[in-house]
Amino acid sequence: MIVGIVIIDFYIPDALSLKEKRHYVRSIKDKLVSNFKISVSEVDFHDSWQRSRIGAAVVGVDKEGVNQVLNSIVKFSEKQWPDILFDVSLEFLNI
Repeated sequence: MIVGIVIIDFYIPDALSLKEKRHYVRSIKDKLVSNFKISVSEVDFHDSWQRSRIGAAVVGVDKEGVNQVLNSIVKFSEKQWPDILFDVSLEFLNI
């Protein structure tokens, strides 16, 4: 079993409060979940108004399949949020 993780950092300059940031983050998470049926969570920068780090997990039987899904998530994110996407990293775990 392979677990793939994508970590996406966002910089949200229009968020002037935690409430506004939560609105952006909720929208991002909802779109990722509805399009890819994955587990998504904000994993860092909880108290920062303009930064967010979102983690998404994919489980599969082979690295190739998991990698395809993760790359689709990255491409989707780059297309949906080009102005606020800051950084992306992928990790794989063999379990």
